[in-house]
Amino acid sequence: MKKHINYLALVAAALFTLVRPAGAWPLKVYTLHDPIQDDWRISGWADELGNAPTFPEDERIESWEVPWGGWIPCPTDYKDGVVVQVAMRNLTGRTFYEGEVFYVADAGTSLSNWDEWVGQVDFDPGQAFMIDRRAALGGQWGQKNTPLVAESFIMDGIWQPGEIWQFVIQDYTSSWNGSPAYFGSLGIGGASGGGLSTGSIVIIPEPGTAMLLLLGGWLLAFGTRRRSR
Repeated sequence: MKKHINYLALVAAALFTLVRPAGAWPLKVYTLHDPIQDDWRISGWADELGNAPTFPEDERIESWEVPWGGWIPCPTDYKDGVVVQVAMRNLTGRTFYEGEVFYVADAGTSLSNWDEWVGQVDFDPGQAFMIDRRAALGGQWGQKNTPLVAESFIMDGIWQPGEIWQFVIQDYTSSWNGSPAYFGSLGIGGASGGGLSTGSIVIIPEPGTAMLLLLGGWLLAFGTRRRSR
C-alpha cells in the first residue's frame, strides 16, 4: 500500500509539472456576480501575468499606454470620462485564447466598462472584464462590453507568443494617477500591492488544463492523508 501511495504522489507531481510552468504565480480566484453588463463567472486556480522584474519570464508581459483609437467598449455605461488604450506583448512563450484573458482593477482603480467583480480568495474583489472582441472583428461571445481592439499578428482572438493585444478601459481613474499599463505587483483586486500596479491580467486555464490541476491536487491530498494514518 505504501508503494501504491508513493506512485500516486509521483503521478500528481508529474501532472502539476506538465500543466503549471516553472516559476508561475498561481492564485485562487472567485467572482462576485453583478448583472451590470456581460454575464460570466471564473473561479478556482488561475495565473496572473505582469511586468518585470516582479514576474518570472513564463508569466511576463510588456505593457504600455497607446493613443486611444476612439472605440467605446460599452457605450451604455460611458460617463464621458477618460478613455485609455493599453498595449501588452505576450512574453510568456505560451498561447492564450479569447475567453481565457481577463483584466482586474486594483483597489485604487475604477472604470465603467466592468462586467463582474473578481477577487483573490480571502481578499476584496476588483472591477473586472473579459478582454474580448466585438462581432465586427470576429468576436464570438456576443458580449455588450468588448474592449479588445487590436492584435498585432491576426485578429483571431489568439494571443500568441510575441503578439501584442490592445484593449480599452473607459472612464479610467487611478487614486494615485498611475498608468493603466502598470501590472507590476503580485495579487489581484484587494490583494494587489507592493509595486507599480493599477490592475492585473488574469489567465484562466482551459478546461482540460483545469481538470488536470484538480486531479493532481486530489491525488496529492489523498496521498498525504493516507501517509498520515
